[in-house]
Amino acid sequence: MRLRLDRLAVVVALAAVACAGALALVPTGCIPDLPSNDGTGVGPDAAPTEAAPPPAPYCGDGIVDLAMGEQCDPGGATPIGCTPGCKIECDAGFHWPLNDHCYVDVPQGAASISEAIGTRCTGSTTHVVTFASAQELAAVVGALDASTFWVGMYQAVSKYDSVTTLEPGWDPLCGGCFVQEPDPTQPLPSTDAGGQACVEGFSDLDASWEEVPCTGIPHVRLHAICEREPQGRLSQPCTVGDASAECFSLRATVGTKTYVYIKTAAPPDYAEQQCESLGGTLVVLQSRDEREQLWKEVGGKIAGAATPFSIWIGLSTRDDAGLDWVWADDASADAYASPWADRQPRDDGGPAQAFMYNNGGTPPVVDDTLARVPAAAADYAYVCQLPVRDR
Repeated sequence: MRLRLDRLAVVVALAAVACAGALALVPTGCIPDLPSNDGTGVGPDAAPTEAAPPPAPYCGDGIVDLAMGEQCDPGGATPIGCTPGCKIECDAGFHWPLNDHCYVDVPQGAASISEAIGTRCTGSTTHVVTFASAQELAAVVGALDASTFWVGMYQAVSKYDSVTTLEPGWDPLCGGCFVQEPDPTQPLPSTDAGGQACVEGFSDLDASWEEVPCTGIPHVRLHAICEREPQGRLSQPCTVGDASAECFSLRATVGTKTYVYIKTAAPPDYAEQQCESLGGTLVVLQSRDEREQLWKEVGGKIAGAATPFSIWIGLSTRDDAGLDWVWADDASADAYASPWADRQPRDDGGPAQAFMYNNGGTPPVVDDTLARVPAAAADYAYVCQLPVRDR
């Protein structure tokens, strides 16, 4: 196989986001032991490691078990929008089941992005609305008649950063970033910002988002749509021969895929082989929503949002020139939504394996959380995807 910020200060205090959901544990009996990469664990020819089964899932353990119908699970934390039966409670709002987020159009709106953040969309699990995909946007504006609203992005030099961690912002060179515009490779239509710029969205899906002043348009209060994310983890430690393994499902792919995150860093060839030994492949990101949900679970719940980390994904070149990018399921690179970060993929020549990176910043720079081409040979953690097996 292949080996291959002076940022503009934001004038608002960004609300901390305790994002990400939690998912069904992959049954350990269906996953073979993973050979160790460091010689200290189970080797390729060693006998399987016997381990006690994980405790039976239940509402209140902090693990969101999608297979049992849970939508949230605060565990010992104070419940926020989560019923005693581990269901989403979304009073006067819109609950989207594909991510279990709750969206509420707060009355009176906000005259500035700082007002939207500081006095409208407050709380540890809530932030000004952001969008991973056109599907999420259409669902939200179809349910909430918000007319014009603040989008949770703000200008940082020539780019837009997100108001939340573990989500990318946008610029015209970021293939994996989402913006509602006829040509996302071009700058947003602009109202004279007169300072730092923010983004105005529209319920009319035929209208392009626009760049507006962060202090708002004079005498206009844009709607403040607040997005609340579910409490609880989707992941749980599992035994696959590596003590670092975490198993989970995702709302976007529940019933079709399960995932194993392996923290032990490895070169891409080894990572690919170990995923195959589990009966799967390195993760294939078939939609923007799958990518966002996976990154929030791995980055926010497992690795930790404030910790720099990288993971290999199942996107690589298969030609000597390093130009023909292909997913691990043999789909062409353009078969699914682009995962590429700002100015990626970089053409360094020769075969390469893509990885995703987060620098641990709050919020991350625009090209964090998306796919990159490594500049040199490297060892990273990785995520395997497995087909759902009969229980």
